Amino acid sequence: MKKINLKNLSIDEVLTKDELKKIVGGNGSEPGEGCQEWRCYCPWPGMWFVTTCSVMEVETMMDDISNMCGGTCNL
Repeated sequence: MKKINLKNLSIDEVLTKDELKKIVGGNGSEPGEGCQEWRCYCPWPGMWFVTTCSVMEVETMMDDISNMCGGTCNL
């Protein structure tokens, strides 16, 4: 498993679901604490934003987009 340094992460680098889980902190109990904002894309409906505050939310988001269109979500 490679070490993930968000400061050096290129804009087009693709991370696995397991790698994404490792960089999401917090449990969502406090607004804005440990939350991440994602930009998701599918050919239809296009681009939208998703906020996740827990590892479970990241997994659900990745499963949903995979089932919906095989699109991507990036930090």
